[in-house]
This record gives sequence, C-alpha cells and structure tokens, in this order.
Amino acid sequence: MCLCFCPVFLTQIRHLPESAALINNTSFLILHLVLIPVFGLAVNNIGGYKSCKIISSLFVFLTLPIYYFLNNANNDIVVFCLGLLSVLTAVNAAIIPGLIAEITPNYVRYTVLALVFNIGFGIFGGLTPSIALLLTNKSHAILLPGYYLTFVALVTLISASLASKTYKAGKCNEIRKIYIA
Repeated sequence: MCLCFCPVFLTQIRHLPESAALINNTSFLILHLVLIPVFGLAVNNIGGYKSCKIISSLFVFLTLPIYYFLNNANNDIVVFCLGLLSVLTAVNAAIIPGLIAEITPNYVRYTVLALVFNIGFGIFGGLTPSIALLLTNKSHAILLPGYYLTFVALVTLISASLASKTYKAGKCNEIRKIYIA
C-alpha cells in the first residue's frame, strides 16, 4: 500500500511530475531495503509480538496525519512523510517473516510462508493501490487510503494482541500437537 500507492497518489492526486514521484519512491525503497536488516536485529531483541504491536500502534496513530500531509503540505513535508512511511514499512517487513515462522510448525513452515506471504502480498498488495485510487477518485475522499491503512493496522494490532496471549498461554504448542497427531 505505502510503497506502491504513494507514487500514484502523488502523480494522480497531488499532480506532481512523474519523475519527481518516482525518484522519491526509488530513494525511499533503497532506504527501506537498508533498514530491514537493522530493524530485524532490533526485533530479535524485542520479540516479534511486542514489535508487531508497537508498529501496528504507530501505523494506527500516524497514518492519517501522514496522508493528510501528503495531500496538503509542501514538498519538504511530503518527503519527510514518505521517509516516515518507508521506516514504518521497513519495521513491518522486518517483523512479519520471523513472526510467521515462529507461529508455524516446522513441517509446514515453507509451504505456509510461501502461500501466506506470496498470495497475501499478491492479492492485497497488488490490488490495494488500484482499489485505493479508484475509491479516492470516485468518492473524492483524499484520506480514504489513510483510513484503509489505519483499519488494517488496527486489525493487525488486535490480532497480534490476541495471538501473543495465545502464545504465552502455551496454546500454540497444543495446536502444534494436534497437527502432528
């Protein structure tokens, strides 16, 4: 949503030149790639569930202001907001694969990771920018993509909170025993 939709948002909604939007996006993709291993090391120290709850909370509270400023601010603030989205998504990218691996039994891990990761990102990551642009154009609600991302972050926060309680209670091991049996 963030890295694919922002250039479209900036060119179609903000009417920035395509070259400026793509240069900004490329710069922040590079920042994103550099930060993932750094945040991965931090996530190993903090823990997957706690990190997921922290980043989801940050997305819940920061997404609407970021999209507001992307739409209404000058270019310097737009660049700052894109950088902030890049950092937030890098933390997210550092958390999710390890967390999925942690909660998935060893004997189905590769299959689950391949299916969940690739199908999930393919469907939701691939269609979301188009749907967000369509809804924004039809409704004229510029902050609609921000509301969508906030909603998804809230669902993630609730899911991570419930999953961490299940994991702490040892119910994941009970579920794994059922799969093994």
